[in-house]
Amino acid sequence: MGDNITERRRMTRNRMYRLIYNSKNGISKQQIAEDMGCSLPTVHQNIAELLEADLIRQGELQPSSGGRPATGYVTNDEIGIAVGISVSAKHIRFTAVDIKLKVLGTLKLAVDFASMSKTGKIIASELEKFIDDNSLDRRRLLGVGITIPAVIDKVNDIIMISPTLNVKNTNIRELVEKIPYPVYVDNDGTCAGAAEAFSGRRSDFAYLFMEYGIGGAIYMNGKKYAGLNNRSAEFGHICVHPGGLKCSCGKRGCLEAYCGALRFTKELGVSVDEFFKELENGDKDYEEIWNDVLSHLASGINIIRMIFDGPVILGGFVSEYIEPYLPKLREMAAEKNTFEKDGNYILLGKYYKNGGMMGSASHFIEKFIDEI
Repeated sequence: MGDNITERRRMTRNRMYRLIYNSKNGISKQQIAEDMGCSLPTVHQNIAELLEADLIRQGELQPSSGGRPATGYVTNDEIGIAVGISVSAKHIRFTAVDIKLKVLGTLKLAVDFASMSKTGKIIASELEKFIDDNSLDRRRLLGVGITIPAVIDKVNDIIMISPTLNVKNTNIRELVEKIPYPVYVDNDGTCAGAAEAFSGRRSDFAYLFMEYGIGGAIYMNGKKYAGLNNRSAEFGHICVHPGGLKCSCGKRGCLEAYCGALRFTKELGVSVDEFFKELENGDKDYEEIWNDVLSHLASGINIIRMIFDGPVILGGFVSEYIEPYLPKLREMAAEKNTFEKDGNYILLGKYYKNGGMMGSASHFIEKFIDEI
């Protein structure tokens, strides 16, 4: 009986903390009591415990309809920090955030991927420098999330395949064994989708992650759908052009082969920024390639829409450049759609370059909140 009472009290305190966490400008005790349907003495007791644990703070006075203004309570966002790290074929990127995903520091290193063990050593060394350079408190470090463009066997901690890194059947331990903090490793697109879900914009969506490779995530009722083999939403390997361009996976006609950033950087020998600058300047060759990218992207999105019948959110660093072309993309998708006359279900995500890192960091923030 005693354990049940203790757990009920903890759940009440957790609900109260989440209410304060999700309030934009702070929330008063009276508002908490009304929203939770509990008594003011219960609110007083839990607020006192949260204050003592340094989890919340007194914020600004709340507007009053008469009488003395009430004190609003806000979370202590500096109570914990997390670091997200992105590993790609050409770069390692770092982002540090507080528990509200406020960015505390970033770093981008040009590193050609060689092997998991070598990359792991570089990450471990550069992580310590990154922490020091940004004056981060190691005592408040909740964990380090790492994203990689790979299919991962989470049961056995095996990277099953990563076409863009040219890695197969490799133990994750080789990547993380030198890091002296809690570590979480997941697919880059999955993590970027997690950041979108964490932001609370919507609970049902398909997330299309567009960088050098293409991946994604599916969320239903606010929960990630992983699939039987933890490889749901491998959108990059939808076939959009049978017998077409060869993909890094070895097959032909994959969405990734037509719409991944390597399509318009490696072929032309330019950076992503340079490509879109020339495109904006009206270069006809670039326009031809980009129109082909949009056409195949519309095909892939239409397939996702037909199967999922929900919003399709575009993320990853390529999506940062898509906004001027979004009306055209929506029009192309609508032309391919059997049931709909517009493509307004295609949306741009909240995060561009750091979505995967934000999502991997949010893994530890969610765990921290769950345990309050």
